[in-house]
Amino acid sequence: MQPDVNSLLALVYLISGAIAVAIMLELKGKPKDRINVRAFVLTHRLLGYLFAAIFIFMLVNMVKKVGAYQDEVSTKTVIHIALAISIVPLLSLKIAIVRKYRAFTSHLLILGAGIFTFSAVLVMLTAGYYYLHRSDVRYTSITAVDESILDDDIGRHFVFKRCGKCHAYERIFRSFKSEKGWSQTVNRMAQIDAPNIRPFEIKQIINFLVNQQERRKNDQADQVAEEIGKTLLKQKCTLCHDLERVTRASKTETEWSATVERMITNMGDPEFLNPIDKKALVKYLSKTE
Repeated sequence: MQPDVNSLLALVYLISGAIAVAIMLELKGKPKDRINVRAFVLTHRLLGYLFAAIFIFMLVNMVKKVGAYQDEVSTKTVIHIALAISIVPLLSLKIAIVRKYRAFTSHLLILGAGIFTFSAVLVMLTAGYYYLHRSDVRYTSITAVDESILDDDIGRHFVFKRCGKCHAYERIFRSFKSEKGWSQTVNRMAQIDAPNIRPFEIKQIINFLVNQQERRKNDQADQVAEEIGKTLLKQKCTLCHDLERVTRASKTETEWSATVERMITNMGDPEFLNPIDKKALVKYLSKTE
């Protein structure tokens, strides 16, 4: 989902929660005639349904996005996840009181205010952060004056650090685009991840992607495989091992294949490394012996 749509949805979520809390204050703090009470209760109930529906929708999308990350998440993201998870039991408790445990209805106002407070902080970390910084993002492309600062190793680092959060490296390294096409793609990703990908990083990423693509066009398959293997080594193996420990080990291709297979088993995730990436990683590791 696009960040502007996601941010707008988050703001609707927050506004519905704010109005619901305001209605609860009116009902608890001021006596109302019977007609107004019914109208307030009905409005509060509809807003509650809307609030819960948007929260569940955003929670599912958050889980999907975080699950696709291939790099460690930032501190801001960890806080975002923790707040979202904290709202789940609070919202569940509120629904349970309304539906089954009416003896505790006197606590609903405090509980609702708590949920709204958590939600406000959550939205400020996402929608608020995006709206504050989206104007900082400018379309960036490579020009002739950039040649002195462009470096493949730096570009590879930023591809690993930035692109790997949402995309499989196999997909990145096997795509074919013109320099303009890569520029448009990387700038679009920078807009979505605003303001985490800076102009300098955008230039380095574009340069690396264009260069590695040219190597493939020139049938330098071995060099392309080495690039993939090197990136997979940083992405996968360093989750549990020091990079030096891995590169210092001396094994045959068969031994590395068994080691990588054991690593996949230990991670407990059959999709941790697909067969194509496993082959590329084993080939790269066996060349370092």
